[in-house]
Amino acid sequence: LGGSGAGLGIAHSFLKHIKSGLDKLNKSYHLYVVDSSSHFFWSTGSPRSMVSPTLLPAEKLFTPIADGFKSYDPESYTFIHGTAESWDVEGRTVSIRLADGGDIQTLPYYALVLATGLRTPSPATSLHDDYTTSKAAIEDLNKKMASATSVVVSGGGPTGVETAGEVGHFLNGSAGWFSSRPSNPKAKVTLVTKGDKLLPVLSEARALEAEALLNGVGVDVVYGVSVISSVTDADGKTTVSLSNGEEWTAD
Repeated sequence: LGGSGAGLGIAHSFLKHIKSGLDKLNKSYHLYVVDSSSHFFWSTGSPRSMVSPTLLPAEKLFTPIADGFKSYDPESYTFIHGTAESWDVEGRTVSIRLADGGDIQTLPYYALVLATGLRTPSPATSLHDDYTTSKAAIEDLNKKMASATSVVVSGGGPTGVETAGEVGHFLNGSAGWFSSRPSNPKAKVTLVTKGDKLLPVLSEARALEAEALLNGVGVDVVYGVSVISSVTDADGKTTVSLSNGEEWTAD
């Protein structure tokens, strides 16, 4: 269950290295891969893609899952575009609701791999059901970013830092040789994090280096603050409510 890095890695490993040994023992096994998206999402590229389609077009982040299995015997596997809805541990079955709206399918199993992953708040950085939702979210950000003069990035982990860096570089350029910030920034870019440093799993020195690099593309970092909610109006402006009681307006 799950068609991202872990699920697909295990599926390919089984078909390449394990099934052939089972076949020699006259054991019959069939692999089912189930995912709510028909396409794999290379989410690592999303921070760059959401900034501008000229840097990395959204369509290049997605590839059909089924295409990766064409080299195997089609009788040895089945890809199911659907969502697992229930799991009978004692009966060793899972119930799958098909994406095309058909009946629920019950699959028995010998071994079950749960690799359904996680879901980030934004579909621009992780799959929210089918890939078309993420693709549309990235393309919407592309339109907003093209004319943005104010951008807020929430979260000081790897995704937030990478996104802020891509946004700052695209909108503001880089600092000169003898400057710590761009000389003529076009947008106010702010990264907020509830932590007391960026990239919390790394050392203090690395965190400070990351902040300096962000400053070099015109990004300000605000610590000890988190985003509580955000509302976008009809004009496309977003009001961001922060944990310290402040409200910011961004594009």
